Amino acid sequence: MEVNRNISVSENPNDLDNDIVMITRDIKPGFAKLRCLNSQKNKLYFGYGLIQTHEGLFLSTSEWITRRRHNWWPSSDLIQDIVQDGCLLVPFGNPYSQESHLQWRISFSLAETKLVHSFNHNQYLCYGLLKLFLKHAINSNTQVKDSLCSYFLKTSLFYCIEKENIVWNQENLLDCFSSCLGRLITWIWDENSLNYFIKNNNKIEGKICKSNSK
Repeated sequence: MEVNRNISVSENPNDLDNDIVMITRDIKPGFAKLRCLNSQKNKLYFGYGLIQTHEGLFLSTSEWITRRRHNWWPSSDLIQDIVQDGCLLVPFGNPYSQESHLQWRISFSLAETKLVHSFNHNQYLCYGLLKLFLKHAINSNTQVKDSLCSYFLKTSLFYCIEKENIVWNQENLLDCFSSCLGRLITWIWDENSLNYFIKNNNKIEGKICKSNSK
């Protein structure tokens, strides 16, 4: 999908130097409507390509930018690099909303790529083990096949690297894997998977229920 880098986006409706304002009020976290600032009728903006923001991440990510990190990961330099890159707006709304066709999803795929590229060798190995678990333990079971995707595993790994008191070396690889898996299991039982950038965006909503979490 083509990325449009020529549209400027703001969260401030009074900032007329930008083309589009994001509207997030009364919308599920992680989604937004886009309104044209230069239109006299303030029409909603519709499009078919991705939009890359240029003025950093949005207020909804302020907690991620400033939260305390005991393991100093990601580094302050990497955080600043991610903020400067901004994020993508994807023309797909919340599938459980009646206004899905009017919404855009806030995507952090650019940031996630940078985070993965910062992994050390053993964190890469752990990510590989998690993917193997998904393939052979989850997707081989017809009752739960495709109920999870690698995104949830990656998010669990992000949180474990940032928060868990783990030594990420080869001797501890199984402990690292177990820690990530334990966090994922907790999310499944709680039916609440924390988005790494916007905590109150439950990415597991509608995908897992008590009947298939066992």
